Order: sequence, then structure tokens, then C-alpha cells
Amino acid sequence: MARLAIIGYCQTVALLNALGSWREALRADAALSGVDLNAPTGWEQVNTEGKLYDLCVDEPYSALRGSRFSLLNPSVPPAARFAATRGIGDGQIVYTKALETFLAQAGASDVIVSVMNGSELYSDLLWRDFPDFDCFPYDQDQPDLPPIDALYVAQAAQQAASWLLATLIVMRQALPNHRIIHVSPPPPVLGISPERRVRPSLQVKWYRAILERIRIDTQSLGVELIEVDAETMTEDGFLKPEFADGETRGNVHFGRRLARDLLSRI
Repeated sequence: MARLAIIGYCQTVALLNALGSWREALRADAALSGVDLNAPTGWEQVNTEGKLYDLCVDEPYSALRGSRFSLLNPSVPPAARFAATRGIGDGQIVYTKALETFLAQAGASDVIVSVMNGSELYSDLLWRDFPDFDCFPYDQDQPDLPPIDALYVAQAAQQAASWLLATLIVMRQALPNHRIIHVSPPPPVLGISPERRVRPSLQVKWYRAILERIRIDTQSLGVELIEVDAETMTEDGFLKPEFADGETRGNVHFGRRLARDLLSRI
């Protein structure tokens, strides 16, 4: 048996849907009475402000009974960030009351599961209005595109992942003896949004660069990392449509893969 304390934004919903029933716990909270959880994306209006709610797990996940979750609204400020305007700066971190509230309760759990800062880590990079370019490994069918240095890509990835790094640092400092598992975000979805300003191959390259940054940061903090199941991705690195909910989120089928991998770690 392992009691999880799960916290995250919209990517958390795929995992919660796979594990069991969670909406009932939110409906019982008078503070969330105005949220229509029956709507397809009603959970986007939810902000538990770091409070943990009981998760009623289905039988295949009975080993996770006693687990709880906190669902944060994607429109609120990041749970934690470095105080510097750009980059990591001097390392000073500011964090929200919601994260503080979560950590105060999460100590009673056995394992912390972070689904923090999902596809927004790379989605902004996919929409930038810049001239087309290429980076290593170069596209063979685009020989005339101007290349950019891998160092720039690495720096941009580090900046994009800095919110997640700040959050994980706060978690590790608050709960130094707990297991912390972070769930990596899904890759861009195959065949979605043809109007994107960045061509598909470059979308995947940005995703992989940020994922590599997440690997480095989680390892440095002693945080375990669950990566996306290769069977949910195409050979080119996109999320298959049958595992997608919208442009950048996984669905319940994707969540079941995460739940299986999570259970195997416990």
C-alpha cells in the first residue's frame, strides 16, 4: 500500500480519470459548488488552492488506497518560480500559498506525485512568431533553413523548464525524506492545429530538448521521472491521436498508461 499526494494542472486529469473517481470529492466542497464538473472541460475552472481531496481508486489500483489529489487551475500563477526576471538568477525562489498548503498536508502521504507544468513548458515555443529555422538533428528535406546553435536550444529549454525546477526544489526542501515522482508531459499531438507557426518536426525537437532538461533537473534533485510510454507515440515522436485530448493533453487512455507505470513504481 502507498498513499499518494498528487498535485498538478490539467495534465493531472488524465491520470485521475484512470485511477478512479475524483469529481465527487470536489462536488462535496461548498467552495467549488459553482464549478460544472459535468462539462467536458469543467475541471479547467477548478482551483483547489493546494487543498488535498480524497481519491477513490478503482480495484486495479487498490494498492493506492488512501491517496489524495490537488488540482490547480492552469490560469493561476505558477506554483513556484525563480525571483529573477529571466533564468535561474541567484536561485531565490518565490512560491504560492497553494503550494505551501499542499506541502503542509502532503507530509502524511508516502509518495508525492508531481504532474506540474505540463505541456505549457513547450507549447509557447510552438507558437512563436519567428522565421523558420532548424536545429540539430537537421531535417534532410529542409537543407536551406538557417541553423541555430544547440547551446541556444539548451538555454531556451532551461528557461522554459525553470518553473518546474523551482517547484521541485521547494518540494524537495520541504519533504527531504519523501519519494517524489514527476510525470513528464506528453509530446505534441500528431495532426493537430495545421496553422501552427512552427513546422511539426521542430515541435518535436523543442519537446525533446525540454524533456532532456527535465531529466537533468529531476536527477539532480533525486526526483524519479516517469516518461511517456513509447507505445503512445509515433515513430516521429508525436502523441498518437487516440491518446490525445485536444492539442497538448493526454486522454484517459494515456492516463491508464501513466497509472500502470506509476503502480509499477510503488
